[in-house]
Amino acid sequence: MLALEKHPVDLVVLDLMLPRISGLDVLKMIKNNKQWHSIPVIIESARSDESDIVEGLELGADDYVTKPFSQKVLLARIHKIFERKEPKMLF
Repeated sequence: MLALEKHPVDLVVLDLMLPRISGLDVLKMIKNNKQWHSIPVIIESARSDESDIVEGLELGADDYVTKPFSQKVLLARIHKIFERKEPKMLF
């Protein structure tokens, strides 16, 4: 989590299968931290069971993309997250 302290980000794309720690544990750390809890997180994973997806979303992920996926799909989901964060101007 040192990386987030040194390099603030606007979005995290998080794989669940990390070498030293579970991606779900990383997600919990992000969402339980006062500074980082509002950073949107998209999980990308080969784990495509319904229970894995539901668990990731319930722990605070903003979206869950199963592998394989295209760059276009990931970019569309990223754009959708930032659309929701940006307040719409009504005229």
